[in-house]
Amino acid sequence: MRFFMLTDLKTIKQICARHHLKPDKNFGQNFLIDENVLQDIVDAAEIQKTDTIIEIGAGVGTLTSALAKRAGQVYAFEVDERLYPVLQETVSQKNVEIIKENILQTRVRWEQIILSSGRVQRSLGNGALCMAGNYKIVANIPYSITGILLRLFTELVVPPARAVLMVQKEVAERITARPGKMNMLSVVVQYYTVPELIRAVPGNAFYPSPKVDSAVLAWRPQRTYNTQVDEPFFRLVRAGFLHPRKMLKNNLISAWKDRVEASKITQVLSVTHIPERARPGDLTVENWLNLCETLRH
Repeated sequence: MRFFMLTDLKTIKQICARHHLKPDKNFGQNFLIDENVLQDIVDAAEIQKTDTIIEIGAGVGTLTSALAKRAGQVYAFEVDERLYPVLQETVSQKNVEIIKENILQTRVRWEQIILSSGRVQRSLGNGALCMAGNYKIVANIPYSITGILLRLFTELVVPPARAVLMVQKEVAERITARPGKMNMLSVVVQYYTVPELIRAVPGNAFYPSPKVDSAVLAWRPQRTYNTQVDEPFFRLVRAGFLHPRKMLKNNLISAWKDRVEASKITQVLSVTHIPERARPGDLTVENWLNLCETLRH
């Protein structure tokens, strides 16, 4: 079995030259070449020998190989057919299956993996339990489809026990925002998960170097997707963030002027202990949940 130091820039350039390969911007290909960052990603995943790992975007196999050393099984999705011969060369572990498909177009295969991993009860840290899949997602995701993948991951009926993603630093900071700087994205992700910013990653940790800084983001599930419960909640949140810099009360009055009287909105804010001059970014997810529940009655 041939060993490759896949975080070594010289090695990566040699592999690319041998396979007449140039990183494709259309696929968001920036190969990780920092060993410390690689180990931080793997450590953040808290991988056990019995774990099933789903990786999106195997690239040249840098993260794939590192995951395979710790996990029971790794399913690595890769859409770029130019990389298949590279992965045959760089990833030799028997517990790795390279799935030559687009993760966004292979729902059946995706669900087969999730369901075959089984389900386990995960503690939410507040005494409640959440049914999660006995699998984890670890990926350096293409930044151009970050939004689509975040929605896919958070709305899975059987969510991963843990997810660790390389994303743009700005996106990671928005997701992990606290009250005062909350936004639509942070409310959505924090509704379903408990996110954590693991570390920042500079552009020179990749080849070629991206124009933006990155960050490693991790989360565990907080609740599972439920259309009947979630849709009313997010209708409220969307109305609340109609104009993010304006007062929440005015946004709700404007959005629901034909459905709810202004006096009731003022009353509900008072009952839920939300200041009348609060802006949508000031609220926690729990504030939104209380507001949604009170408005129903």
